[in-house]
Amino acid sequence: MSLLTQASLVLTPNAYKANKLYSIIPSSGNGDMATTRATTATRVNSNGLVESVATGIPRLDYTGSVPSILLEPQRTNLATNSEDFSNGWGLVRTSLAINTATSPSGSMTADKVNQITGQTNSGGITKITSLQQGSKYTWTVFAKKEEKGFIRLSEKMTTSGVITSSWFNLVNGTTGTINAGHTATITNAGNGWYKCSITFTANEVVNDPLIIVFLSDIDNSTTVVDSGGVYLWGAQLEQGAYSTSYIPTTTSTVTRNVDIMTLNNIYT
Repeated sequence: MSLLTQASLVLTPNAYKANKLYSIIPSSGNGDMATTRATTATRVNSNGLVESVATGIPRLDYTGSVPSILLEPQRTNLATNSEDFSNGWGLVRTSLAINTATSPSGSMTADKVNQITGQTNSGGITKITSLQQGSKYTWTVFAKKEEKGFIRLSEKMTTSGVITSSWFNLVNGTTGTINAGHTATITNAGNGWYKCSITFTANEVVNDPLIIVFLSDIDNSTTVVDSGGVYLWGAQLEQGAYSTSYIPTTTSTVTRNVDIMTLNNIYT
């Protein structure tokens, strides 16, 4: 007896169309899933690239090379201009070269952030945002090494001035030092890119905390040796305890609606 002869429902990530994901068993169509999502969303396609999927289309995501059905809750990317660090982002001891490398989407939209020569305290990019005290947030960016092989993701509570950081190794794709109050993950996004994320709890009532990407030469260091930089793309700040799929933004925040999958037919 095999799975195909014993199972009453077999659903695999293969055939789909707008608002439907087809089952293998039963072949009558009674096991087909109705899918809804009121907004566009992104997935990693079979070529390993981040791409947009239309409203209501099931997302077959190839993160890790094997496809899976991607179902996610509603999330909002609070980081505006997520692919344009020249607009609405601050530069600290760094210069910026825009659209200088191929991004995880396959387009020439990745920016390079370079440490200014002679500045030995690590520089980076910053974004002023607004957080709700006591809520968990996840701060994510795609990064690729160039002269610098590490970045650190940080948040700074402006009332206390405390900066909390976690380091990411862009050479071998591992996390480094993780400060207390953080959880950190790094995922291979292909072509030398890594998706780096930290999750933290906002612990102050402030209207202008900073989220930061700093450059680094080695783990657990806040200094750098002279010039050089890294490529960055796809910044995302979302309220939630883990990172979800990328939500592109321009001049305003963007919400991706929840994925809903239902079985409309009841069968025996």
